[in-house]
Amino acid sequence: MLAPATDWLVDYADQHCALRRSFGNEGQRVVMEIRQNYPGASLQVTVVSEALPAQINRTSIAFLPDDETTAPFSIKALLQGNRDIGANFGATLIPGRDQRAAGDNGASVRVDEWGHYQWDAVSRDARERAVSGLYVRGVFVQELTLQTGEMHGPMAALRSCMDDLIRGLGVDPQVQANLTRVAAPTSFVRLFQNLSRADAFSTSDSGGSVHVRFVIDAQGAIIDCYLPDYATLSARHEEICVSARRTRFEPALDASGNPVISIVGSVLSRVAR
Repeated sequence: MLAPATDWLVDYADQHCALRRSFGNEGQRVVMEIRQNYPGASLQVTVVSEALPAQINRTSIAFLPDDETTAPFSIKALLQGNRDIGANFGATLIPGRDQRAAGDNGASVRVDEWGHYQWDAVSRDARERAVSGLYVRGVFVQELTLQTGEMHGPMAALRSCMDDLIRGLGVDPQVQANLTRVAAPTSFVRLFQNLSRADAFSTSDSGGSVHVRFVIDAQGAIIDCYLPDYATLSARHEEICVSARRTRFEPALDASGNPVISIVGSVLSRVAR
């Protein structure tokens, strides 16, 4: 188990929020990042090390004290020159047993229109306080456990950052947190077609998938589009967003059932729904 070498740092970037912390001594130093481009239970986790040999193979993770490992989604090897130094992958703090029970009567977790897990704040906070570490297998040659400690404080800081970010995009964080329906395309197939027309999948460096974030107004139109994979390619970013804006959405509904402006995001793969 690698003990923390630094405190958690919060990155208040223009288009994302992130937590970063280093673990282990100089000969074993591992850096962990937890990033979000939009609010919710979905996390982008990065683990990298210049000291430990990396070998991406059948990766599985577990947030301790869980004893059940799960395969992360959208895993991507990270290179320094021609050498693997770690990986980036999608994850969630929601335990596997709660994911499997999602949607059952009385379950604290539900699945929204995008297939994302959503959970209530009480269950979320209790889970964050219970977490003590991250177990990682299949990223480095050796198995690792990063001693994160309880995660409620760090995750609350991440949420505060995300509230500021979406407020700057015109979205009310309190309304967003209490939606009774999230915004979703009237046709997911049409969204995939519009993204495909602009070669969003074939040219993305994410291996056939693309990260998207949209702000949807109360009439169901995309009024802000952000694609992290193309953030440094302004012309391509604009081309894909122009095509994506041809997609109509069912707007989100607030706690009273009224259409409202909201934010949505996902990692979309080539295979349409």
